[in-house]
Amino acid sequence: VSQSRYSDSVMIQVESYPQVIHSLPAAWCDNAGAIDLQILPAGGVWSLSVPQNGAINPENLSGEIIDINYVLDTVCDVNFEWQITIEASPQIAVSSDTIICPGTAASLWASGADNYSWSPADFLSNPSSSNPSASPLVATSFEVIGANASNCFDTSQVFVDLFPQPLVELNASDSACYGDIVQLGGLGGISYEWIGEGISEYNIANPVLLSEQSQEIFVTGTDINGCSASDSIEISIIHPVASVTPASIGWIS
Repeated sequence: VSQSRYSDSVMIQVESYPQVIHSLPAAWCDNAGAIDLQILPAGGVWSLSVPQNGAINPENLSGEIIDINYVLDTVCDVNFEWQITIEASPQIAVSSDTIICPGTAASLWASGADNYSWSPADFLSNPSSSNPSASPLVATSFEVIGANASNCFDTSQVFVDLFPQPLVELNASDSACYGDIVQLGGLGGISYEWIGEGISEYNIANPVLLSEQSQEIFVTGTDINGCSASDSIEISIIHPVASVTPASIGWIS
């Protein structure tokens, strides 16, 4: 008895699962703007725990965890799941805009964050402090970035303006005879402070000096804004020189 044998074959192609490519964050700050929902391969269906229209607006979602599911029907279905935590951003408060005298410092402050970074740093005592001193040479807007432990941040600005530099002048003669009265005069301020020996009054605009020794006289004037400037003059005192003429002596022979 003869027997027949038959054989057949089938080709089975094993498809690999599509590689999911995305740039979705694991955490996002509530003031960082919309989160774009972009993923490859495209063409699937999104399912989120929050309303969305191609993007997620985190503005009022602080503290929430967003569950994301992405399904794409292919030979090998894609079923991608992800979570995004919405972190609260700090709300910083800062000192008011201010105006200072040239050569002085303004005290700035910020609150509401854990770490701070002020700029421009050149005119600040400590740009990483919550309350640095600012000593700008010209009117300057200082920006502060305040960050919290989640690395979310808020920004604000403080403007520091400058009063004009007062022009204080000292008027007086630069030489006088010993014992003379020298008139001093200060200009450019509304109050004055004098430094020197023999000055009649030290807190008026026009005191007099009893000239007994050569010295440098200083005056500091303060203007209506409370800003001060100084001037000085070297006054030389001339001492009289006695002249003696020998008397004639006659001889009698």
